[in-house]
Amino acid sequence: MNTGHKRFRQINIKESFALNKKPKLETTSNMEQNLRDLMATAAEKRMETMSSETASKSSDQQISNNNLHSNNASSADTPESEQIEIPDSPENCLQASADLFPSSPEIFDSPVIEECSSQEISSSSAIDIPCSSNSLEYSENTITEVDSQQDDDSNEEQHLLSFLNRMPGCSIPLPQLEPLENHSIMFSPHIRPGVAPRPYPPTYRDVWDVNHVRMPCSPHNEYPIEGLNGEKQIKSRWNLICLSLRRNIQSSQDLERAILQYNSQYRDKWNFNGLHTFFQLCFSDDERCYFFEETLPKMINMALDLPNICTQPVRLLKKNKDHYVTMSQKQIACLLLNAFFCTFPRRNFQPKDRKQRWNHEYATYPDINFNRLFYGVKYRPSIRTEKLKCIFNYFRRITLKEPCGTVTFHRQSLQALPKWEESKKDIKTIVIKDDGLIETDGHGMLQVDFANKFVGGGVLGEGCVQEEIRFLICPELIVSRLFVERLGSSEVLIITGVEQYNNCSGYSRTFKWEGNFVDETSRDAWGRRCTQLVAMDATHFRNTADQFTQQSIGRELNKAYCGFYENALPQNLPSVASGNWGCGAFNGDPRLKFIIQLMAASHTDRDLLYFTFGNKHLKKELKNIYNCLSKRNLVVGDVWKILINFCNTIRNEKHPNLLNFLLSFTSNENQTDDSKNKFVSDISDSDKDAIAKLIEAVDDDSDTEIESNDPG
Repeated sequence: MNTGHKRFRQINIKESFALNKKPKLETTSNMEQNLRDLMATAAEKRMETMSSETASKSSDQQISNNNLHSNNASSADTPESEQIEIPDSPENCLQASADLFPSSPEIFDSPVIEECSSQEISSSSAIDIPCSSNSLEYSENTITEVDSQQDDDSNEEQHLLSFLNRMPGCSIPLPQLEPLENHSIMFSPHIRPGVAPRPYPPTYRDVWDVNHVRMPCSPHNEYPIEGLNGEKQIKSRWNLICLSLRRNIQSSQDLERAILQYNSQYRDKWNFNGLHTFFQLCFSDDERCYFFEETLPKMINMALDLPNICTQPVRLLKKNKDHYVTMSQKQIACLLLNAFFCTFPRRNFQPKDRKQRWNHEYATYPDINFNRLFYGVKYRPSIRTEKLKCIFNYFRRITLKEPCGTVTFHRQSLQALPKWEESKKDIKTIVIKDDGLIETDGHGMLQVDFANKFVGGGVLGEGCVQEEIRFLICPELIVSRLFVERLGSSEVLIITGVEQYNNCSGYSRTFKWEGNFVDETSRDAWGRRCTQLVAMDATHFRNTADQFTQQSIGRELNKAYCGFYENALPQNLPSVASGNWGCGAFNGDPRLKFIIQLMAASHTDRDLLYFTFGNKHLKKELKNIYNCLSKRNLVVGDVWKILINFCNTIRNEKHPNLLNFLLSFTSNENQTDDSKNKFVSDISDSDKDAIAKLIEAVDDDSDTEIESNDPG
């Protein structure tokens, strides 16, 4: 193959496997510059057309339906068994969009951070002007008043946002990086900018026990192989893995055969049709050739270099154990490549008998091998097709340029929990936004992942809501499934330093990979990106009334407290960026979850940035609730007493309304509780009128305000 031909393939492979149709450019060694200019011009025109079309949509329902992935539903909120999607037709799943990405130099070498254009489109709105000439004057006045109100709200938001703490500005200097009893470090703690840390120890040191990941390269990893005479022989599984992957692999069918060589017991159980469909529909012939000749060998080389990159097994983050694991991004890449090739032992066994399943060694851990991601129907793309685009873009990046940073995974398990009725903490500042995303507008803050108790949820299957999408745009998060046991009621997982590699749009069935992303977030002294994520799982309420009990509220409060807690001064704590946690298929009430997170953030001395993801009506409700609580000078303990009284009051009601209770609570002169008297004496008539109007609007709207963002 000549050099020019290879270069053209290299340009295409970085862009067009996810460009949703095969490129129609001729395969030549010299592409004319004017052709590129024409393509760029055409792309700009299409983007302008899309913007103008989308701007004509005014209703909250339309806005929320076009919103990007950070929805109000929890990813855990969607147990994978309830999320099976009906794949769209190839025409619907692979829309023509290649012309939006004209060929260009190495996009990840550019100093400009790429942004998903659809994010701006989806958050825009317009007011419909009546056509009648008789109503023109009225409409203009109305528009002027609405615009003025929106400007005031926007200015207030921007003013408050400027006071919220963000990393690294609020951070104190880090201590020296060194291994401790509760902190395992997988590399030599000498950080040099731009260079991957050297693994520690210098040579592979095996441990094969229940406290560490059982590594594919371990001498203890053995496998039965059928000998020449038909007898079973026990051989090294790692040697078999190396032999299988070193063979000449020129197609996805060859790759399937190689993987099944060392997973032979699943030969009739695993389905690779999704992987074959991906290569068939998302690659041109030249691109497939380039992938199997250039990219795949690099992936295999890094995966099989596991004993030299990860020279010690990863410590398992087990239940009721507060522990940190810090590893390099290169080590994460190597582990994820082994997950792609399905090399991790004892992580595929899923017996049908439930009792037998829970007796299995890794029954309380998520799956990590990628075999479920390869599932599908021949020639019919599904949501897994878009997921594979994210994964392959990540693998392309890490094989072309060695990642050099580090990431810390902290299983925070707290035993001492607050007595909420005794909390004297004041209500902290909160900013409520109906537009924006946690991972963008919440940069530098503690960003909440609406997690499954098995972290990552359905990321390796059909699931594609808030948590899964975050794991796809930041694939390094997926490695946590290798060593993090199911989260308990007072445990969370905090990840610091993760990097974003992908842009995307849509949510659930509409999820799409939108290209490469260059993350220029600054790094701290340990080599970690200044991005911090907390995975915390909400309770799944099959009966929505069950959440309005003291026990349920206490559980959610304690979980949020564990997620937000950090032993530092308030001025050194970044604010929390969150939203409607657990309010999708897990049936959480967004008003109650809002108050719970506000209480937990206030008790841990953090301010809160709260997203309603396009729902303007909910934003107004939450602002009224916040004003009622904050302007009365209530403390967290007072709010707890109000919530418990609410639970006792509405015990027999089928559809309890928190706003109705707040109104009756503030207007009842016979209340004797100190916190209630305090609330009643200070509340103004204007506040009562505002709440009354809001309740009337809620009654008229009858629970429709969150459906647009609720896949559950």
